[in-house]
Amino acid sequence: MNGFYSKFAELQLLIKDYTPTIICLQETNLTDKNNPSLSQYNIYKKNRNTCDRASGGVAIFVSQEYPSEEIHINTDIEAVAFIAYVNTGGFNVITIDWSSIARDVIYPITAYTTTQVGSLFAEFLKKLIHVIGINPEFIHLIGHSLGAHVVGSCGSYFKSRKIGRITGLDPAGPGYEFIPDHLIHLNSTNAKFVDVIHTSAGSLGYYQSIGHVDFYPNSGFAPQPGCDSLLNLWEMEQCSHAYSYMLYTYSVYHKTTLTAVNCSSWSDFQHNKCINNKTIFMGHETPPSARGNFYMKTNKTNIS
Repeated sequence: MNGFYSKFAELQLLIKDYTPTIICLQETNLTDKNNPSLSQYNIYKKNRNTCDRASGGVAIFVSQEYPSEEIHINTDIEAVAFIAYVNTGGFNVITIDWSSIARDVIYPITAYTTTQVGSLFAEFLKKLIHVIGINPEFIHLIGHSLGAHVVGSCGSYFKSRKIGRITGLDPAGPGYEFIPDHLIHLNSTNAKFVDVIHTSAGSLGYYQSIGHVDFYPNSGFAPQPGCDSLLNLWEMEQCSHAYSYMLYTYSVYHKTTLTAVNCSSWSDFQHNKCINNKTIFMGHETPPSARGNFYMKTNKTNIS
């Protein structure tokens, strides 16, 4: 937790001046070398020599007024949190750096610590709520992969006043659903509303429904659109795993475009058996009243 606590004093100073309403927690061991999806962001900075792997960077507090030249964006998911929400306006964002743990090459160790990281994050968040007086119902936690289980763990520590919303972006599957280590995973009890987007179900991502509402774009399995041309199986899985936050980012900019339909299976969806069923928007605009499994079809073009 060195990456977290080394910036705690800095965060406290920033919190005095800005009122956060959205928290985004991510693991930061994502590949970002020559990533075209970040090339358009002029505030994106690479503070390493090779950029082969993201090393985590700094814990940052973001608001619309915060000077962009002081913000270091190291990974795709940080770009999601900062670029999408701040550019669209009306939001404050905090990202928490837990890279000192998340980048451990021994996956079971990293997976095992998500509960502890979540509990520490909850302590920080409770202090934030106490000092500033934020209503927990107005807080939205977003986590990708292992980060989804971290924010789930965080939410589980709020008993009387629950967090308003948690979004799990392709929550990690290994160690939680299969190759079981009996680890505690994100679930619908962790917040007043939990929505989940599955894009590499059954491989890197969780397959079973674990939220109040679960979305399975393009079946929820790999390969996702734009990932099927990759010859390397691992790259295909990683690409599909990342597709969840690409979809979510798109939904922040284009709030009412990703429409999904309630259906019992992908097969029924493909055979038009759910045409008359309930439809909702996936992503930022998902209504908190939504329940069940929803399916939709996308392509690479309509989220670029």
